[in-house]
Amino acid sequence: MEGLRIERELGRGAFGAVYLAEDELLGRRVALKVMQAPGPGGPTDRGLLEARAAARIKSPHIVMLHRVHTLPGHEGWLLEMEYVEGGSLDFDLATGKPLPLDRAVEIFRGVCQALKAAHAARIIHGDIKPANVMFGRDGIVKLTDFGLGCMLEGSAASFELHGRIFGTPAYMAPEVMSGEEAGMASDIWAAGALFHQLLSGTHPFVAEDFVQLWTKVLQEEPEPLPDDVPEPLKELLSHCLAKEPDERARGAGWILDELDRLAALDTRLAPAAAARTNPTNLTPATTSFVGRGPDLAALGELLTDETVRVVTLMGPGGIGKTR
Repeated sequence: MEGLRIERELGRGAFGAVYLAEDELLGRRVALKVMQAPGPGGPTDRGLLEARAAARIKSPHIVMLHRVHTLPGHEGWLLEMEYVEGGSLDFDLATGKPLPLDRAVEIFRGVCQALKAAHAARIIHGDIKPANVMFGRDGIVKLTDFGLGCMLEGSAASFELHGRIFGTPAYMAPEVMSGEEAGMASDIWAAGALFHQLLSGTHPFVAEDFVQLWTKVLQEEPEPLPDDVPEPLKELLSHCLAKEPDERARGAGWILDELDRLAALDTRLAPAAAARTNPTNLTPATTSFVGRGPDLAALGELLTDETVRVVTLMGPGGIGKTR
């Protein structure tokens, strides 16, 4: 592809390969996801779906899509995406040991922030798992790979979910395994299964084959968590792994609110200081700012909203935009 110089392969999956490349025009490294093999419902369709999904979601916790290219002969798609240098969560979990409590909570929080933005755009991720949780250079959690994602009714495009079994078995919700209708609650289950693994080092339902896993997910309780996991976190996780979607946690936003509430009671659950601090090159104010109270309040809400990527102030000179 003109203007793109491929350096090496980063990974390969069922629906395509990902390469590290340099965008020579813009002078930046990018990740290129190549999805070939045309056909209805095949990787080509999934590639376009993934691109449309990524383009609709506005969040620093979603790997950014830069551009989409058509492969020669219209035989597939090439997704030019943000290159995330920090690697994936797979590396952290390779030892089979639980992560430190604060680290586990911070990763779970980042996944939920990504899901909150995706669900606000009426998009189901469909494949929450360690390999799809990435870390930026600054440690920020980024969710990637919407290749199995589905846009729900009310979005620009919709897809029938009833009867589709998709995702990675260890993180599949009961309704997905049973071929029933999947929804946002299915992502909550997968995030809960991932959080269980972060806290314990093992999957919530340990099985030797899919049939045994299916039985455990539908009929049994998850493996117990370590004794040093705070009881409020165990209770929160039980809401995420409820068998019935209607009994599951009330969305990613509710989980984030619960994490904030628990952090106020237990400092071990508080967000890491590095994640809370947003350094800038602005000098501290030396005088007070008189007026513009409502405008400052509205601006503050926008700047703390994870779904808002850019805020622009407009108005004539002298009204306080720079200040």
